[in-house]
Amino acid sequence: DLKALYPDAAVLVHPESPNAVVEMADVVGSTSQLIHAVQTLPNDQFIVATDNGIFYKMQQLAPNKTLIEAPTAGNGATCRSCAHCPWMAMNGLENL
Repeated sequence: DLKALYPDAAVLVHPESPNAVVEMADVVGSTSQLIHAVQTLPNDQFIVATDNGIFYKMQQLAPNKTLIEAPTAGNGATCRSCAHCPWMAMNGLENL
């Protein structure tokens, strides 16, 4: 359990994450809300339970913060991990 390894880390998730993951989150929000949380929360470490494509922007805007990629499989999960989501990679303007 990553929270046990990093007890001071804030947990950031999207609302569509499995319920077990959402329940342990410190911030549940959109991509922009999660990025804002990394910039504004006082925590030095963040467990990020979403597609790892968000990490680049987070690291640009908060280079002094430590980002930890979280697997998100849990009770009710249909995917193994949001960090490497093939469905998110298919999103684009031409697909909307």
